[in-house]
Formats: sequence, C-alpha cells, structure tokens
Amino acid sequence: MLVPGVTLQRRYQIEKLLASGGMGNVYLAVHTRLRKQVAVKELLKVTDTLEKQRQFEEQFNHEAQLLGGLDHRNLASVSDYFEERGHHYLVMEYVEGRTLAQVVELAPRPISERRVLIWAEELLDVLNYLHTQSPPVIVRDLKPDNIMLSSTDRHLRLIDFGIAKLLDPSKGTQPIVKGMGTEAYAPLEQYGGAPTDARSDLYSLGGTLYFLLSGKEPIPAWKRGSKKTGLPDLRQFNDSVSDRTWLGICKLMELHPNHRPQNVAQARQILL
Repeated sequence: MLVPGVTLQRRYQIEKLLASGGMGNVYLAVHTRLRKQVAVKELLKVTDTLEKQRQFEEQFNHEAQLLGGLDHRNLASVSDYFEERGHHYLVMEYVEGRTLAQVVELAPRPISERRVLIWAEELLDVLNYLHTQSPPVIVRDLKPDNIMLSSTDRHLRLIDFGIAKLLDPSKGTQPIVKGMGTEAYAPLEQYGGAPTDARSDLYSLGGTLYFLLSGKEPIPAWKRGSKKTGLPDLRQFNDSVSDRTWLGICKLMELHPNHRPQNVAQARQILL
C-alpha cells in the first residue's frame, strides 16, 4: 500500500487512500506538473503462474486502452496507465462527491421518484454510449457504490470498470477482468461465467433503481431463482413510487434475459 508523499512516474504524488478492495486500492493524488487532483487506481496482482501473469497484463493493457478511448459526461475519464513497483496503475479523473450508496445512506427520507428517474436517464444515456461502441462495452458491475454524484456539476459518473468487458460478436464474449459483480445487482447469467451482454447491465440498472427508491438491496437473482420468489414490492418501503416505475423495474430485473428490455431504447420506453 502506498503512503502519502510517494511519487509515481515522477509526477503523481500520493495524498491519501480513498478506497481499498479485493482488486486493489484507489488513491487521491496530485499531478505535480499540472497541479491537478487525480484518482490513481492500483491493481493488485492475484496470479500465481507466469501464464496467468501474462494474461493479467494483457487484460490490464486492454482495459486501460479501452477506458482511455471513451469520452462521455457520465464516465470518469482515464488519462494515463503504467506499471511501477511491481503493480499496474490507472490514472483517472477525480470525482469529488458521494457515491449513490452514500447518498441513500445519508438521506433522511427515501429519494424522490422524480430525482431517481433523472438519474436513470443519465445512466441509460451512458449505457447506450457504452453498448453502441464497436465492439460494445458491457459494465458487468453497475451498482450504487460504483456511481458517483459529482458535487461540482451534480451529474453522475461511473467510476469503476473493474470487471468490464468487450463484447466482440466475432470472437464471443471476452472478459477484461473476470468476476461476477456484486451479488444483489448481478443477473442470473453472470453466475458461473455464462455469456453476458447489454441486457445484463439493464438488470443491474434495475437493481440500482430498486435500491435508490427503497433503501433496500434487492434479493440476489440466484436466490430468487432457487426459491422461485419475486421481488419484494418496493412500494412497501416508499409508497410514493408509481405503478409504472415499479413495473418497469420488475421488467428490468426479470431473471431470464429474453424477458427483459433487449436494449437501452426499450428500457427508456418502459421507464421514462
């Protein structure tokens, strides 16, 4: 773990640790030449063979190049990547604000449906941007903890593509960083490494909206599938939610991907 004062690449001076997890650490740093704050993501190596190490490095370079080529208001931009001290690093836009999970936790009452639908429109916009790349980019870990509400412009930013993947129709599905996502927000097909696509992100969007409106995480898909139970009606936690929004969320969170909206355009029709 890096300590304050350490400088990477002779220009990124570490100020403090922002977050730590199984895949690595995120630090607040200052670009000493530009005098600008940035977020530096340190990816930990979890490999035990040379072959796995080679695959990790290929995946890292692939992801870094992918993220560096994206440009959207609702994405935290990537400006640099490198290897130093035996670790790989991504340099990203530092988004000052709170995650949507923190926003819900600190809110004295449920978030209004109107506000959540404004956020839903932003999330659908950025998902449409990602899904229409060539090849499409699938997030695979969309959740409240990975979405920041900027205190600067009050817009949302996706801040973590830790298990994002490219969907190349000519080569099948190729994960950038393997993983299943976060249990409450992961669709059924994401368990066991089944193929995922844009509909998987729409499931996670539905789970995110469920949490924002209710303050409760949805029952994981695998539990719903094994016990053959539906989603608890979120209106028992927030009775101001309209039937249209509730039914739209249910449709997004259908267990079988064929029963969900097939793309962002269809999701817009049922939600907005």
